[in-house]
Amino acid sequence: MGYSSSTIKLYRYVLQDYFKECGYDLTDLARLELGKTVSKLKREHAKKNQNVGKPPMLYQDLKNILTCIPHNYSSRNLSNSLFLCAYYTGQRANSCGSVKFNEIYLTQNAAGIECANITFNVVKGKGTNANIKKNILANTHDKEMCFIEAFKNYLQTEYKLDIESFKKLKNTEDYCFKKLWNITRRGLTNFVYFACNKAGYPKQYFSRHSFHSGFVSDMII
Repeated sequence: MGYSSSTIKLYRYVLQDYFKECGYDLTDLARLELGKTVSKLKREHAKKNQNVGKPPMLYQDLKNILTCIPHNYSSRNLSNSLFLCAYYTGQRANSCGSVKFNEIYLTQNAAGIECANITFNVVKGKGTNANIKKNILANTHDKEMCFIEAFKNYLQTEYKLDIESFKKLKNTEDYCFKKLWNITRRGLTNFVYFACNKAGYPKQYFSRHSFHSGFVSDMII
């Protein structure tokens, strides 16, 4: 009938309350049988409506998507930098969306290559594991897939800041705890669907978690 598993479970208690209000106190055996019936319905429902996992967004997939986002699209630099951040760090895209100004530090590695050090608030982390730090090196071989370049463009278009200005302002009172990417979870999901559609992928072929699984898959490969 189109009900979700949680709704089916809820109707068990609705039925129990209905009988009680009608003056019928269900026996323990009746409650047990009702519970068994609901459990059977849930299993059948889950088997019939099981979701097939969405595919990981591999490097070439992401490149196809970023390349197809129109240059005149107002949020192009936001989506580019956020997508690349999620992909290169292996963090869930909504964790990337919560990064604040004071949680990203730009520097260079020993070889002189630009690097971004980012602290993420891990959604399922607790205590000392609530935060995790990741480094993203500049992609010197593929500029279209370089997070550092996308981040610079985003700072310029969104905040009118260059890198030096960003370094000076990121720990000030006005910027310190300000979210770097001003986007909601729903907005991020819509960005993914919009960008994938522009690249010719089927509607909702990828999800927000495809960045995370894409990173892991590419590392295994």
